[in-house]
Amino acid sequence: MVTLAVDGAPAKLRWMNILSNYLGFGLSPAVPLCFVYVLDKKSLPRHSFKAAVCCEIGYLFFFALSIPYGAVFSVSADNVYTRGRYCFVYVILYLASLLYLSASMVITNRAFQNRSRALICPLMGFLTVVTVIQVALPDLHVTWMCVTLLSLLYFTYCNEMWNQLDALTGLLNQNSYLNRTAEMRSSGGLLIAFDVDSFKQINDCYGHLQGDACLAAITACLKKAYANDG
Repeated sequence: MVTLAVDGAPAKLRWMNILSNYLGFGLSPAVPLCFVYVLDKKSLPRHSFKAAVCCEIGYLFFFALSIPYGAVFSVSADNVYTRGRYCFVYVILYLASLLYLSASMVITNRAFQNRSRALICPLMGFLTVVTVIQVALPDLHVTWMCVTLLSLLYFTYCNEMWNQLDALTGLLNQNSYLNRTAEMRSSGGLLIAFDVDSFKQINDCYGHLQGDACLAAITACLKKAYANDG
């Protein structure tokens, strides 16, 4: 928004034009990484996420060093913005961050048996189309709108996914259980029920925190064994 306001303004605002473009180009690829971090909030950051963050930091340093040479973008002495010959570096990194977000969402959906995984394709397809439009028609300035809509759509997507899950175990919650068993009446299926032996003794002897840890460990085994089957 600032870049639109100051572009072509008096030359004394040239520094603001440069700074706002640097932040826009530099931080846009970090938005999908932030979403990946939120998606994995119940676990420690994976090595792939740490590597992605290091790539983003390296890109910010490269981008800052390239500003005097106008590699990605340049702002003339009379405060007019133009793209640089290496603007494709930003586009590649931004699309790579979107692909990383897509892969993370697929992996999480598989672990949590989320039925909304089909929404990933139109979501990422929309973002890709908007990005291509921005690259082909730079005067439209739709990148900020793309990032804003990504935030809204991603929040809606995650909110719908978390509402299907039990907060402690990450397994499908009671409402999801009732919906699945209701579907089994018409489609058929097999329901297997089991109880955890002596679980009350764990709570009585070691406390409910250890009981919760025990449930989390059991459900981790269930996910590993049966996540692909039901």
